[in-house]
Amino acid sequence: MARTSVKTTVTEQARLSPFSRGSSHHDVFISSSCDGTRDTFVSHLSAALKRVNITVMEEDDKNKVPETRQYLPKKTRLGIERSKICIVVLSEDFASSKHSLTTLAEIIEWRHSKTGATVVPVFYGVDRSLVEQQIGKYGEAFSKHEASEPKDRVTEWRNALTEAASIKEGLHSNAESRL
Repeated sequence: MARTSVKTTVTEQARLSPFSRGSSHHDVFISSSCDGTRDTFVSHLSAALKRVNITVMEEDDKNKVPETRQYLPKKTRLGIERSKICIVVLSEDFASSKHSLTTLAEIIEWRHSKTGATVVPVFYGVDRSLVEQQIGKYGEAFSKHEASEPKDRVTEWRNALTEAASIKEGLHSNAESRL
């Protein structure tokens, strides 16, 4: 009788992922601003998810500021559309990033589609109420955006942030050690 190998191949591990939908899809898309959370919290979160065979795509192209959601990098749009869960790490300086706000607006728009992803906000070092009410650093950032951006775009960003902050399944974290 032939012995079967106990080694699990990469393909088998992907198939065993609790969210697996095929090789061209990711289980989780993580969006964050480029304020340092990406190198700390997000990298730990991503590693923790990967340890349990959850495929992750982290947002990149932070240097590109899209004019509208239609001009988000294709990789970012596909990452959002092909993920079951979108985690948005809302940190103290998130609202300062036009790119992050534009990505969030796309995520919220996708959430409303019939096949849209589940959105999980993570409030990292910022209180949910500050995000929802857009006060403090969030209010300061929006004052700057209102002076330089079209009103409809700022309104879209504000609405997306308000909706993300109102999602009850959100997580509040200041510590990476729990990951």
